Parts: sequence; structure tokens; C-alpha cells
Amino acid sequence: MTRRIARRKRLPRQAPWAPPVEQTLPQVLADVYRDAGFTREVVANPAPLAKQPSRWDPPEQLPGTGMFSAYEELDGQVTVVRLLRSTPWLYRPLRDAVAALGDKPGKSGPKRMAGCWACAYFGMVESGEADVKPWFAQTTPEFWRACGMARMPAYKTAQKRIKEMEQIAHVFEEALERLVRHVRKREPRIGHAIGVDATMSESNARLHRLANPSGQVPRRLGKLPVIAARRMPTELVDDIRRAANAESPDAGPLQVSEYIDITTELERGTLGQHRIIRLKSGVYLSLDPDAGVRAYMRGTKLLKWWHGYLLVQAVDHFSGLPLAAHGFAADQNEHQHFPMVVEKAAATLGHTPFFVTTDKAYSIWACFEWSVERGITLVAPYRPVNTRAPEKAQPTVDFDEHGIPFCRHCRGGTDQVGFHVYPAEGRNGKPRPVLRVRCAAPDSDECLGVQEWNCRRDPTRLLPVWRTHAAYSEARTLHMSYERAHNEARSRANAKPRHSETRTKRVSLTLAIMRMNVYAIIAWLKAGVINGWLGTPALNPELERDAERQHRLNRKSKHEFINRMTVLRRLRLGYVGGGRIPHRTRGAPTRRATPTKL
Repeated sequence: MTRRIARRKRLPRQAPWAPPVEQTLPQVLADVYRDAGFTREVVANPAPLAKQPSRWDPPEQLPGTGMFSAYEELDGQVTVVRLLRSTPWLYRPLRDAVAALGDKPGKSGPKRMAGCWACAYFGMVESGEADVKPWFAQTTPEFWRACGMARMPAYKTAQKRIKEMEQIAHVFEEALERLVRHVRKREPRIGHAIGVDATMSESNARLHRLANPSGQVPRRLGKLPVIAARRMPTELVDDIRRAANAESPDAGPLQVSEYIDITTELERGTLGQHRIIRLKSGVYLSLDPDAGVRAYMRGTKLLKWWHGYLLVQAVDHFSGLPLAAHGFAADQNEHQHFPMVVEKAAATLGHTPFFVTTDKAYSIWACFEWSVERGITLVAPYRPVNTRAPEKAQPTVDFDEHGIPFCRHCRGGTDQVGFHVYPAEGRNGKPRPVLRVRCAAPDSDECLGVQEWNCRRDPTRLLPVWRTHAAYSEARTLHMSYERAHNEARSRANAKPRHSETRTKRVSLTLAIMRMNVYAIIAWLKAGVINGWLGTPALNPELERDAERQHRLNRKSKHEFINRMTVLRRLRLGYVGGGRIPHRTRGAPTRRATPTKL
């Protein structure tokens, strides 16, 4: 029986809305507080501008920076759009880049409706909805008017415009770079240390079995049979991945409970624009060319599988806010993308961080070597280099278990004098990172000179900032609290989704990365208002002069305690040295000697 529905009747065309009035950030905040019915107390006696931290300064953390839930007046799609439009140096490049998508040469037909679709996407990310349809149903005429639209667009139009913005995903990363660099001019402690950690995000694509993998791609992929094994929950896959990262790199397939991870044994290839995976049960095709497959067996039978990406977004230690995002297939190793992640973060900050904190996944020789060549101290837990290595770091002939080199003459401990990276020599040369040390307890004239150690001799031990320094201990402690960054991204903007109920139905790694970058822009905009980094009075009470003085005293006592306990522990182990000779107390040796080079 044919079911009939009521036919549509076209209404008269609505009169176009008046374009929104461009406002400055103080005007937008005044309207926001007027609508909320209250105002906020500003910081009456702010602390003076902090100085640029050096390599030896312990990383700091500003409390209250990301407490967006306490400033509910900054939430909402309309408010976020108005905050974006009130910063013309940030908004206009986004508006022009999106408008250029509709002005392609040779394009025919009517012109597009005026308005900024980048603002619309900011509202979608702020809403937390994964797909366009449920988000579009929640929008109001006030929101579209704030985006500069002449009228409310059709759903299909919104779907097309947001989809085509993936072509200019790099523009959102550039906008994040401009915003963070602008903020860093007012707060130079941003970017002193960053944290790097990956999380898993599942793709909505499925694995389809191919009957003839050497032929052409079938026209109707949706009709192909899917893999019989069930998907594994993302949380369980993430736990197995972290357990594998804690083992040595050559440990082979890891068994956790009844599951054996055989991801490294899979055969992969391409067929047209699709990715194919060869398993014992057959050859399978994925509609998502950017996603990777992780497979798990029990005995000789494929038990479960998982299909998706690894998403990495560095976090600034001082503010706790995210930086530029990066993503790759889940069947690749995290440490292979470590240089790309740090380079993106450095480009966003406009400054190379002195500390990068990670977990055991990045505790690899290649990551340490890449870091020291750029003057970066990689703070990562110890990881055995192979299955025959001891579980804990052991002293060697040249350095102790903390990575402190021995004096070449008396074999005693040393103190650090400095660190320097010499530029590369020749076409294929590499930078030469050098540690300068001095004997802590000289017993001969030969011990009085400054000794140089090439960090490439063992980059996992010879770090720019030693493990016995208070700055290293502080960076390691701060990293433990930034696992929450993944949960905040999911709860605030549904970035890095893990479940079928929260992930988008669109198969695109570019879209996932673009959403993470837009979430970062929103977070920095709100934090800029709270802390006064965008030119408005600061609201964060932790920026008061008295509060800042108390934080400084607490940090000083904490670092003194760390130094005292480090010295006592090394004395119990029979070591001396491990400290640093400050610049003001170095003086000159009683007998100047020529530095000995490695």
C-alpha cells in the first residue's frame, strides 16, 4: 500500500535580516553580562608581566585558566560566534578563506548567500553535536543572524558548506597559530613546556570482504559482506595499546588477558582510493583510506578488530590548553609521528619548548636523539631498549643511572655548567648537542677544566636538563595531570570521540583534525577573556599580585625540597655532583685548563 504524506507549500520569501553590527570585545562582553544579569569582578591589583623563562626555570602552571564551567556566560553558540567576530585579526582570514570556496573561476549560477560559514562551524563544535542534522535542528534565527546570514539556510546547504570546509582545514590551524602567538606576547610563560599524548578515535567505516581482491573495486561496496568478527570497545583497545607501549620495542606480539595483538603482522595495501587489509579469513576493504586496523586473536582464530585513528594534540603546561592537532592511522607507531607533533606545536607557539613530556610510547632512542639536537629535554619514563635490558636504568662506565657523566680523570661525579647546540656542518651534517660539565670534587689539576660531552653518545641519558634538576622533576609531575585533556575535549566539544553514539557518520580524518583545532581556538578565546590576554581586564583571581607572590613562595619551597631529597638520595647511592653551577656563581677556575672534547 502506498503511504502518502502532506505536500509542502512554499511560503513567501522572508525579508532579509539586517547584517550584525561589528562590535569590539569589550562591547560583546558588556552585552553578554547584561543578558546574563550579572557582572564579574576584575583583578584589581594584577601581578606584573612575567619574564621569559629560561631552560633552567621549572615549568609553572596557572590555576583557573581552563575552568570554563565557572564562567557559564561564555558558553553557547551565539556567544562563541560573537567572541570570534570581535577579534577581526582572527576572524577575517577565516571569513575570506571560506568565501573563496564559492568564488571559483568559471562558477555559474546565483551567488551564495552572504554570511560566514566558519562561524557556523564554530557553533557546531561548541554545541558538541557530531553530525550536521541534529545540530541544525537546534539552531535558532539568532544564531544565524550572528553568523551574518540574510536568512536561515536550508539543511542541505549547511551540510554542503560544512563538508567543503575540509578543503581549507589548514586555515583553521593557521588561525590557532595567530591566536596563540598573540596570547604569548602577553604571557611569555606559555610554551615553556608541553605535553604529548595520543588517544584513539574510532572510524565509522566498516571492513567489507572482497571476493576478488586483484580485480576492480566493486561499484556498490555497501552490498559486500562485512567481517564476521566483532568490533572491540575502544577503551579496551586503548588499554592494550598502552600496555604494549610499556614493553620493550622488540617484545613481539603482546598478550593481554586472552587477546594477542597481531596488528604488526597484518598485510596492508591499496585498491583504488581504498585501503585493503589481508587477514587469515580473507581480504577486506575499508572505505576510510586514513584509518588503520588493529586485530586481536585468541589461539589461531581472529577474535576481534578495531578500525580508526590515533589523534595527538599537544597541551601547554602553563595554561593546560590544547595546541595544533595531528592524526594518523591507528596501525602506525606513535613515536614515528613525534617530530611532526612537536614541530606543529612549536609552529603554533612561535617558540621551541624547552621541555616535552610524554609517556613510555615515546621513550625511544630516535625521539631522544631528535629532541636533544633541537635543545629539547624529553621527559619520558624509562623503557628497556630490548627484552634483555634491565627493568630499571643501571650505571655504565661513563654515567650513573641518573644520566650524570663521570669525570674523565677521577671518575667522580660532575656538575652541569651549560648546554649548547652547535649548528650542522656540511650538507648532510647534523647539529651537535654538547653538555659542558665540571668535576664536583676535583682532586687533581686535570679535574679543574670544563669537560664537554656529545649528547649523541647516549641521548636517552645525556639530556639538556638533567634528571636531578628541579625543572625536570616539576615537568614530570605536571604531565600526570594532563591525561584529563582528552576527556575535556570530548565533554566540551565532542572532539576525539570514542563511541558509535558520539562519533560522526562522516568518514574523514581531516574533519576530525579540523574539529580539534576549532575546539582549541574556542578554548583559547575563552581563556583569553578569563585571564585578560585579549586586552580586556583579567577575571582570574589567581592573577592577583598577592596570589602570584604566594604561588612563587610555594614553588620555591617545593623546589628546595626536591633538591634536598635528590642530594640525599645520591649520597646514599655513593654519588656526588648532579647539580648545576648557576651563572652568577661559576666564577673562573683557579687554574684554567683547555676543555676536553669527546
